[in-house]
Amino acid sequence: MLLARQRTLLLRCSPRPSGRMTALTAARCFSSSSSSSSSSSSSSSGQTQVSRKERVEQQKAKIAARKFDPDAILPSGFGQVRVCNNTTRDAQQSNLSAEMADEHRQEIGLMIDDVYKDMDEPRGYEQIWGGTVPMYDIWKRGVHPFDELREMASNMPHTPSSCLIRSNGLNAMGIQPRDVVTSFIKLAAEAGMDVFTNFDAHNDPRNHVNVAEAVHAAGKHFQAAVSWAVWQEDPTVYNVQWAVDFFREMVAMGAHSLYVKDPSGVLTPEMAGILAREIKEAFPDKPLVFHTHYQTGYAYMTYLEAVRNGANAVECSLGFADGAGQPYGLTMLRTFEEMGFDTGNPNKEAMQKITDRCNDIRQLYEVGRMVRTPDVRVEQSGIAGGQRTILDKELTDAGQAHLIPRVDVEVRNVRKEGGIVCQVTPAADQYAREAMRRLRGGSATSQYSAGYRGILCGEGGLVKEPVDRKAQVQALYERAEAEINALVSKGVVTSTARDRLLRKKVGRPSILSHIRKQMDARAEPVMRRQRLQEVTQRISQLRTLSKKQDLLESLNRKIAAANVDGVACVEDRIALLEKEAAKLKEAEKKDKNNTSDDEYHALLRGTADKKVYDEIVAAVPALKELVDSSVLTEDGMRRVVASSGVITCTYSDLLEPALPAAAEEVRFLEEEFVLGLTEDPAKFEEEVCLQAQYGNATITGLITNFFKNYKSNKSFWPDLYDKEAAGVPTRADKLRALQGGKDGHHLLRRGVHGAVHKVLGDKLVDEMVETHKAKEHWLSRINAPSFQSQYGGKTQERLRARVANLDEELQQLREEASSLLSKAIRQRPGLFASPMPYATEMGDLSYVPLKPEEELQRAYKLVDELILLKAAS
Repeated sequence: MLLARQRTLLLRCSPRPSGRMTALTAARCFSSSSSSSSSSSSSSSGQTQVSRKERVEQQKAKIAARKFDPDAILPSGFGQVRVCNNTTRDAQQSNLSAEMADEHRQEIGLMIDDVYKDMDEPRGYEQIWGGTVPMYDIWKRGVHPFDELREMASNMPHTPSSCLIRSNGLNAMGIQPRDVVTSFIKLAAEAGMDVFTNFDAHNDPRNHVNVAEAVHAAGKHFQAAVSWAVWQEDPTVYNVQWAVDFFREMVAMGAHSLYVKDPSGVLTPEMAGILAREIKEAFPDKPLVFHTHYQTGYAYMTYLEAVRNGANAVECSLGFADGAGQPYGLTMLRTFEEMGFDTGNPNKEAMQKITDRCNDIRQLYEVGRMVRTPDVRVEQSGIAGGQRTILDKELTDAGQAHLIPRVDVEVRNVRKEGGIVCQVTPAADQYAREAMRRLRGGSATSQYSAGYRGILCGEGGLVKEPVDRKAQVQALYERAEAEINALVSKGVVTSTARDRLLRKKVGRPSILSHIRKQMDARAEPVMRRQRLQEVTQRISQLRTLSKKQDLLESLNRKIAAANVDGVACVEDRIALLEKEAAKLKEAEKKDKNNTSDDEYHALLRGTADKKVYDEIVAAVPALKELVDSSVLTEDGMRRVVASSGVITCTYSDLLEPALPAAAEEVRFLEEEFVLGLTEDPAKFEEEVCLQAQYGNATITGLITNFFKNYKSNKSFWPDLYDKEAAGVPTRADKLRALQGGKDGHHLLRRGVHGAVHKVLGDKLVDEMVETHKAKEHWLSRINAPSFQSQYGGKTQERLRARVANLDEELQQLREEASSLLSKAIRQRPGLFASPMPYATEMGDLSYVPLKPEEELQRAYKLVDELILLKAAS
């Protein structure tokens, strides 16, 4: 609309000089209308609007009034069950490929509280945030994650809110330092989050510590999740006693409730009943929640068996149910009511209204109209429901839908190679990315995708089974190589040192390879002890569950069906594990290397004793030469060594604090682009946290593009749904309006546009177009109705100054253009004298002789038109 208004203003600019128009006067005429528009911001609209700061304060006041006791959100007694819904979070992630538009999320958000407000206490919760939501807010929706959360939570005064957190990965795809974890949890709690459901794909209890501490510090509900998976080749890997032991550690961390997360829908009804019974028997006072997906078709039966055996809540959906998502909430509610369970009596009419509206919304999304039917083969691949539609849509959009069945097979192979970690984000994404890379022609033995490389190197945490050793060695070298390049960019290591560290000669490994061997030797006893602990614990778990006849019979059936390794029953698997444990113990006795966990972890942190580094340097003469000659500094050497070893501790604790550097990056963006990021201290804290979390995302420019556009340029993000079907004007409609398709004006004069372009030349035209677009960008922010409410006074002044500077640049370019046009008309009179470019009548195409002054004026109009058309296209 702004471009259309600008075009009209330019057309009205018809100078009538008394004598010959000078180039300077004409150039000023080019931009006079623009200047006037830039000087008039929407102050009148600002007077009627609530400022962003005032709006946030109002929301904060509503959120402060939402006082939910972390210990009283869920029931824990047998026969008490709550249907907790996740329509705007996991349901839309699983069945709309996570791309539900913010206007639809917020519309449903306004309806949620009616479901819960008159319920019996405790009410349960609604999951509205976390998972992919914050990243897709930034990447796909163009809305601020914390603003979105604040708005939704402030409209739920009677309903506790829930979010899904990926341990130290938070809601990104990479692991975050401790300071970022603490900051993110704090900010989410302040924005209205009440329940933090924390899971870890590796089920490594160490990865829960940072989040648990941050949630407790914020005074919120810490819901500890076990990520349930199956590995049919060995059904004993994920067993019920392992889950009970895992939750014992979570309870020690202060978990308010326990949560069984089945991301792929592979939890069978029988196993759900067993898990619920055994977990509640061990922790009767802790609320127990089940979460599954419908991919295999088990979900409704799984929830039923879980509740029959003591589960206190199940997660369902009122919109976008089934498919790759969760069971339908009203169906489960009616089932539990009929069975006489205490459901808290939620408002079923309000639930139905959400369903009806979601059914309408679903038809607007192409992916929403394609529902997957159950497929038990998911048990083989383990691909998570929350990832299923995202993966399928990505392959389909890339014209590679034929790869979807092959990806499922390849994911299984990659997962086996990579330690059979549970198929849940981020590990699910990392396995899938690696599988797709290989299917697209990538090597299966090198150049691993970054996320999968991290799994092989131990960044994610402990694995249930050892990763493929050859793959791990290659991945460790690639990781060290990448880290060294990063050290070069930071100025810690010189390019000369890097080249010598990585240089390979025929028959001679690189210096880095020798360093890697030194670190492997020190890591080996640590890894052996960790594997021995895993094996010993599994033996103990199997011995414990064997004491219960029904558990033993159930597991024996699964082992017999798998028929792998000659194992026919639990005792056979225990015997194999005991043999492995004996070998590990024997190797421990023979190994003269007695590096302790603390000593090796100090190497990973770069803080080991000097004598340890001296031993490594002495063992690698070429490295000693680099250090002695100061080509590689002491600090650089320590960091290179640290980057060369397999990770055997919590990776988050090895990372340097990221918030200080992120703050500097946000200040730089503010200085460069005048975005209003630093004026409000509270908002600045949020921007810094987002910069730290998403600044290194593999999506190019993810957070920078978000900061540059989310306040004033929503058109940066593509439409997520069929707006034409919804009756919303599209950008195509606006472009047609600009070109006159709706008011009878037609930009028909391509020939004279070409003549103008030829006279001015590509370079000048491109400069004018880019300067015009830049000015329009800044001007759109000033003329936006929200200008006064979005930005503080200093930012407003800086924005107006940017527009004034661009006006000056455009004036200089137009002076140059005016000179070239005048010269062309003198040399070739009539060059621009073809029919008027803005003919309102289709028949007005006759040639009109013009005087030089009139032809020059016409040429000016053609230049304006050319710039607008090129900018719009």
